[in-house]
Order: sequence, then C-alpha cells, then structure tokens
Amino acid sequence: MIYGYSKREISDAGLLELSEVTISLKPQELRLLAQFLSEAADAIEEGKASNPGWHRHASDRVPGWRDFAPGSDVIVSLDEKTAGSLSWEDVPRVGGDE
Repeated sequence: MIYGYSKREISDAGLLELSEVTISLKPQELRLLAQFLSEAADAIEEGKASNPGWHRHASDRVPGWRDFAPGSDVIVSLDEKTAGSLSWEDVPRVGGDE
C-alpha cells in the first residue's frame, strides 16, 4: 500500500502535493517498484521521454502491481527541467501558492 500526507491540493482534478509518502510493500514488491523507477529514469536519460506529457504508470508495467497494491499507483512524469517546454506555472492550482 501507499500512504501519504497531503501538503496541498495543486489542481482542480484533486492532484495533491504530498509532504511525506509511505510505501508498505514486501521486499520483492519493493524490488519490482525500484526496477520500475530505475527503468523510468533510464528512459528519461536516454531521451525516450522527450514529450512533456510523457509518463509511466507502475500499475501498467510492474507485474502483479494490482494484486499487491490494489487501488494505488505510482506515476513517473517529467519534471520541469527535464520537460524543457513544460511549465509548472501552467498547472492549475487550487488555493494559491501556500
């Protein structure tokens, strides 16, 4: 399971910035998640993620994810430096910049 503490809501769709994330998985499940994160980092470094909308879902790529983390997902997306033309100023925010 994945848990987190909300810092603030940053979009009208309910996207939250988290101040802390807790990942509670078995060792093999953590290894699968770590492999997913490493492969996503490789894709970014290798230029396979040049589109500002590029992202990857663990639920689509980690074998058994829906069994050991039902209802949860980890999504890797480009940050503003990697994305180049993507500006986080364009992300609709709710409640201002607290």
